Amino acid sequence: MVRELAKQIHEVYSKLLEALGKFRVQLLIGGSNIEPDKQAFRELGANFIIATPGKLKEMMNSKLEEFSFKNLDLFVMGNQLSGNKTRTTDFE
Repeated sequence: MVRELAKQIHEVYSKLLEALGKFRVQLLIGGSNIEPDKQAFRELGANFIIATPGKLKEMMNSKLEEFSFKNLDLFVMGNQLSGNKTRTTDFE
């Protein structure tokens, strides 16, 4: 359910920001290899990241220099039932 919601949010954000043409939205979801995600960050970066909690944690732990919160202005984490347990246990 979390992956499907992330995909839907990514689709909507991509369509909305496409008209502006200067924003990059990156989708990070579990169940996929991390290497293509890391490559996309190296090559393109992202202005918006839509991620499932597990994949976000995996990217944070990857120590990828391009994946950094040093220039982060805003962080929003969904408050969905399936995400609450992850938020309280994995991100402490």
